[in-house]
Amino acid sequence: MKSSALYLWTIAMAVGLALGACSGGSSPISSGIPFARHRGSGSTPIQHVVIVVQENRSFDNLFATFPGANGAKRGKEKLSTGDRWVKLKPQPLVIGYDLQHCHAAFLKALDSGKMDGFNLEGKGACPTAPLAGKAPYHYVSPADIAPYWDIADQWVLADDTFQTQGSGSFTAHQDLIRGGTCVQSCSTPSASTES
Repeated sequence: MKSSALYLWTIAMAVGLALGACSGGSSPISSGIPFARHRGSGSTPIQHVVIVVQENRSFDNLFATFPGANGAKRGKEKLSTGDRWVKLKPQPLVIGYDLQHCHAAFLKALDSGKMDGFNLEGKGACPTAPLAGKAPYHYVSPADIAPYWDIADQWVLADDTFQTQGSGSFTAHQDLIRGGTCVQSCSTPSASTES
């Protein structure tokens, strides 16, 4: 039952985002921001790009087993005796814990590019929490995220893409806003001064 409700909610959100992106209408928030109106050019028919972001999830966490994708089915675990490969296991989308979201945890997982320290991250809030152990070594059961798989199958799936920062969510939110903000082709409203 939860899976059906999640499926319907996800579809409703995706449709809402798509309609909002394509509507051309204004909202109280966006009424003061100038947007460039672009039409498809001779080189591309694409007029809109809608990005669906599932916060606090990696590509492999959602699409490890997606057909044709470059998804991981195992990960390295750093031990005192060396690295060991751990097979990723399916789990539900909703789990009862959260991995750390701080820069220190990112550096532990990254381990100077070896990508073998995920078991050394904390399972809980930063700066200190119990070690995550095998908790990071899973992927979401495809049945729990069927809407995402449907969208990826019908449209496009961007694997081999990575976040721009290694810290909490706030910076990532700013990157999404910055990445979608007109810079050069938009007209800038003139500044008014009071006498």
